[in-house]
Amino acid sequence: MTEYNVYGKKSYAFAIGRLSGTTHAVLREETLARLREADFDTAQKLLIDCGYPAVTDGKTVYDAIEEEKNAVSAFVREISPDEELTQLLFFEEDALNLKLLLKSAALEREADDSLLCEGSFPTELLRVCVQVGDYSLLSETIGQMLEGIEQETDPGRISCLVDNAMFAHALHTAEKKHCTPLVRLFTVYGEGKNRLTVLRLRRLQMPISEYGFAFLPVGTPPNEEDRDEETILSETRAQLENVLTDLGYDEGIGAIAQYYFRKKSETAALRLLFAEKSAKETGGSTS
Repeated sequence: MTEYNVYGKKSYAFAIGRLSGTTHAVLREETLARLREADFDTAQKLLIDCGYPAVTDGKTVYDAIEEEKNAVSAFVREISPDEELTQLLFFEEDALNLKLLLKSAALEREADDSLLCEGSFPTELLRVCVQVGDYSLLSETIGQMLEGIEQETDPGRISCLVDNAMFAHALHTAEKKHCTPLVRLFTVYGEGKNRLTVLRLRRLQMPISEYGFAFLPVGTPPNEEDRDEETILSETRAQLENVLTDLGYDEGIGAIAQYYFRKKSETAALRLLFAEKSAKETGGSTS
């Protein structure tokens, strides 16, 4: 029996206690600012000082970031009392895995297992779904939304359909379990993603009306025609941050979700940060 077990069952009280003392803490904003200001090598050393894995021979800082991400995922699974709710947090990992398997099948190649990550669904189950063309093995929602996807030929459309199905499954399951913290988080997160999709389409001068499949199934894609991009980005970040802050006061899955989503955001920020530094030092570009 571990310290976060109470009479053989995991407790949210102990889980949240583990969060407050974890070695995989969310980096402070001042630390991120120092990383942004430093050159590539100095930033890499600073990241290791913050608890990220050391960059040894044959590995890069990106490997260290990925290793930390995997450790965080394992930690969250370890401490969480409700496995079904916890698994919902990994809907984007499930989407990445399924897209890789679909792409490999289309090319008649074996998927590179090293590129698969741990999501909520076992990768072997995802393989079977692709082989038999039946996604109801995952859930009724996913089965309905991905029915006939093997007939699609547009990679962009396939990617969006998979993203939509995995997101919808997570949101619907949270709703069925009456988990208000996750319903609110997924809703705001999905609406924010849709606002970013509007911006991407606008940059590419592509008509939004023709790309309904690109939007996650939550709310109605907003009309951002007369609004500047920086305002939209600022509002989107603020709305998600407000939700995450509120979740920090939750004594259940909300606090765990807050931690995981902030670490996920940290991972994305660090990858971009080091890519930009590398491009700057080599005279390249990340765009």
